[in-house]
Amino acid sequence: MDRIFEPYYTTKEKDKGTGLGLTIVHGIVRNHGGDIVVKSKVGEGTRVDVFFPAAADVTPEEDLTPVMGEWTGGGRRLLCVDDEASALKVLEEMLRELGYEVCSAVGGMEALEVFKREPDLFDGVITDKVMPNIDGLELARYFKRVRPGMPVILCTGYADDLSEKELDDIGVFDYLHKPFAADQLGCTLKEAFSTKPFCEKNDN
Repeated sequence: MDRIFEPYYTTKEKDKGTGLGLTIVHGIVRNHGGDIVVKSKVGEGTRVDVFFPAAADVTPEEDLTPVMGEWTGGGRRLLCVDDEASALKVLEEMLRELGYEVCSAVGGMEALEVFKREPDLFDGVITDKVMPNIDGLELARYFKRVRPGMPVILCTGYADDLSEKELDDIGVFDYLHKPFAADQLGCTLKEAFSTKPFCEKNDN
């Protein structure tokens, strides 16, 4: 119970699973100003309570089609990296709707192999920050050494933050908190490929 929110912590044997993914859940809840409480007793069961701040007003979801139409990728090819295949699939679909070509890699090791084969093939990289073996920060440092002008965007489901100085030192263009909307991703990418900033970054 004291360790259930730790990344990659599991009581399962090797090759039998990697835990419940509660670290991601915890990060998303905290990023929205909420809290999560878990109570469990052997033989009785487990209860998970998730708390979110009350919303003053509820408005219908906006249609993102016009927004996506404004931010076409122009055929640019992106390398997308995440150790969760399901997260990669969602990101791929979002980027293709935005007009980008996508090449995906599951985890940092595969990303390095793909990139080393054709380092000039990619116009930019979107990578998860926390991954086993090689994390997003290590990848970013390597990519920027090989392709200094190529934008690298970090993504995270955790509640931690990197300072602008840390990002600049590594060479990361921006830092997106999961879950992010298509319009936020589109804005970040268009700014990354623009010579002049055209929209404000979303700090939420």
